[in-house]
Amino acid sequence: MTEAIRTRMQQVVNETVMNELSSLRTMMEEHFSGLMWGERQRRSPTGAALTKRLFAAGFSAQLVRMMMDNMPEMESVEGALEWVQQVLETNIR
Repeated sequence: MTEAIRTRMQQVVNETVMNELSSLRTMMEEHFSGLMWGERQRRSPTGAALTKRLFAAGFSAQLVRMMMDNMPEMESVEGALEWVQQVLETNIR
C-alpha cells in the first residue's frame, strides 16, 4: 500500500511540474511575441497597420505572417493592401 501511495504521489508531482513548465513556456512565448510585435511596429508602421487590417478581415495568423515576411518595403498601407490583393489573386484559384 505504501509503495502505491508513493508512486501516485510521484505521478501527481510529475504532472504538476509538467503543467507548470508548460504554462511557463506559454507565458514566455506570449511575452516574446509581444516584444517582437513591438519591434516590428517600430521598424515598419505600414507593416503593423497592414497586419491589423488583415487580422480584422479574418485572415489566419499563418497567412498574415507569410504575407508580412514576403512583402517588399511599402510606403503606404494602401500600397501594401494592393500588393496583398495581387498576391492573393495570383495564388488563390
